[in-house]
Amino acid sequence: MKIPASNLKLIVIFSIIVVLGIAGGFSLYGILFPAKDLPSVHSSSPGDHLVQGQKVIDTNFEIQEWNLSKVHKMNMTMILLNRDDFADFPEFERSMQGVNNDPVAWNYGSRVVTWFQGNESDLYRFYDAACKNKTRAECFPSSPVFEYHGQYYTIFSDRMGSHRLAGCEQGNYNCTG
Repeated sequence: MKIPASNLKLIVIFSIIVVLGIAGGFSLYGILFPAKDLPSVHSSSPGDHLVQGQKVIDTNFEIQEWNLSKVHKMNMTMILLNRDDFADFPEFERSMQGVNNDPVAWNYGSRVVTWFQGNESDLYRFYDAACKNKTRAECFPSSPVFEYHGQYYTIFSDRMGSHRLAGCEQGNYNCTG
């Protein structure tokens, strides 16, 4: 059965009008009844701060203490920190105040002080704050070691592939040390 050309044109025009009508209906519905549950990027209402302030736990951090002689041998860049440098990074400060009195824990001039879960962007923000208006390349021409209260520390994340704790490699957040 062949459809006459004039009827085919009517079917195409009718189909286009139906599609435009459906799209227009959805648009009109969206204008009249906007979604209230979606956070706005430009919104500054008090409820939005919780959504914007939450951080995804996406890495494990490992704080290692280093023997000063090993730091010199490895030609690490030393960055002196004070309490103010930790204003936005209390977890890093708590970790660097941790005490590990186990003499067996030393392994080739360093030992793990602690590890904790966090957001990887915090490490880079910490690096930027410690560099005090220098680029990371200027600040850390070699591996950074942070001096805090006369002790020397490095901070690693498992995304950097530098964890020494068994089971904490490459995205395993249920590791035990």
